Amino acid sequence: MCGRYVVKNPVTKTNKLVKSAIQVEDTENYNAHPYQKLPVIKKYKNGNTLENLQWGLVPGWAKDKDFKALINARLETIDEKVSFKKLIKNYRCVAVADGFYEWKREEKEKTPHYFTREDTNPIYFAGIFENDQFCLITEEAKENINNLPESKECIRLDNEIIIPGLINSHCHAADSLFRGLVENLSLEDWLQEVWKAEKAILNPETTLLGSYLGLAENLLAGVTTVVDMFWYPFETANASLDLGLRLCTGGIFIDFPGVGGRTHEQYLVEASDFCSKFNNSEFIIPAVMPHGSYTVGPEHLQEAKKIASDFKAIFSIHAAETIFEQKDIKSRYGNTVIRHLDKLGLLDEKALLAHCVHLDNGEMDIIKATNSVIAHNPLSNLKLGSGIAPTLDFLEKEINVTLGTDGAISGNDLDMWLTMRLAATLPKGKLMKPDIVTAKDVFQMATINGAKALGKSSEIGSLEIGKQADMVIISANSLHSVPLFDPLTHLVYSCSKSDVKHVYIAGKQCVKDGSIINFDIENVIQEVRKLKMPTLNSLL
Repeated sequence: MCGRYVVKNPVTKTNKLVKSAIQVEDTENYNAHPYQKLPVIKKYKNGNTLENLQWGLVPGWAKDKDFKALINARLETIDEKVSFKKLIKNYRCVAVADGFYEWKREEKEKTPHYFTREDTNPIYFAGIFENDQFCLITEEAKENINNLPESKECIRLDNEIIIPGLINSHCHAADSLFRGLVENLSLEDWLQEVWKAEKAILNPETTLLGSYLGLAENLLAGVTTVVDMFWYPFETANASLDLGLRLCTGGIFIDFPGVGGRTHEQYLVEASDFCSKFNNSEFIIPAVMPHGSYTVGPEHLQEAKKIASDFKAIFSIHAAETIFEQKDIKSRYGNTVIRHLDKLGLLDEKALLAHCVHLDNGEMDIIKATNSVIAHNPLSNLKLGSGIAPTLDFLEKEINVTLGTDGAISGNDLDMWLTMRLAATLPKGKLMKPDIVTAKDVFQMATINGAKALGKSSEIGSLEIGKQADMVIISANSLHSVPLFDPLTHLVYSCSKSDVKHVYIAGKQCVKDGSIINFDIENVIQEVRKLKMPTLNSLL
């Protein structure tokens, strides 16, 4: 044994093996090392127990205070050593681990290699104990330990922070084509102008270009997964695959002729075809995306939900974004937005509700009871004058809250760092309570909460052994990084997208030194500049 191993959730993983756990809790320790107290199963005649013992054994006969604790006992001689021969008969134990490290020397440096079981089940190390201490039983290393693979690439970090890839849970990437075109309007009036602009220029080819722009902006900002709602989902998916991003998208629904003049029946076919094509995709997460309850009627919403249910796809919809929307739905259907969606049977753990700015307590209780998810978009909510979502209430009710940038036409910036900062500071200012909605809360919204919303928390959203290597390396060499007291508060309150240095998705590097690699985004920019774009006057 090298003297380093990993142990996660030992109580849960050993509950069928032990009679009781004594002062041991489920924790995650990625650096279990000598002289720590670590979970060990002790063997007794009346049943096994799980206890925290110190790794490092000082024999009872050793009276010298300078006696160095023994961390390993060699199997070949254990019954000969005075320190161990009595213990091996009656005081046996096993340490619980998820994996362990061995180091291989390469020239002047040693490279760590992590070993774990392919089936992810725990590893048990034989040991002996005395009182509240234990040591492991080891044997001479096998010859094949020298056959450790050569390291393909070793990333050396210098004043940098490594984090899981950010997850943008609500975006309209291709609307980057219209950034700054429609300004100073409330949502309802703003939408009318947006739809005019989209109809004027959008087709599959221009949507592909716009998707490249918006998704590349996300990627350069440290986003590795995007939930995107737009008119031509196949084109957005193609752009995402070219860039190496993870994407959740799918067929959109709207009850009037939108871009391309498609009918409801055509939307149904497109949604089904998309889910079918990408049902088992590594990088594309299928979704069904009705625009909202005020633009899609009840029957059509239920038809969209059926497709989502058939394919176990995400069901993403705008919900309760404005006061006008709430009043409109109440006048049409006799219920508020969330109650309306719930009555139609649309809410469950697959439902991703964008905005949710205007909710009463009963609606929040429904969201919690159905395990639905809220995608919080503070920037666009502010810019369009829609309001400030009650995020503290969401958190207190233990609703899963994620973060989104919305589109560049509504917030003008696909910046998850700005989104995080707003999500953390707006509730403090609104309620005049500086101790609410912490940096940790917000960082989780941007990472693991988004992964849970997509049903991918076992693969992405955090940096853990066994997960996909979706990770971002943040430079801490800028003036606003010195000194650095707390990395987490720095990330939420001080960091910006310009600090993103490298981005890896599924272990493959997509951004190096702040530039996209293996894709020519400059060519896309030039193609966009050639487009005959609409003007504000042309929309009037």
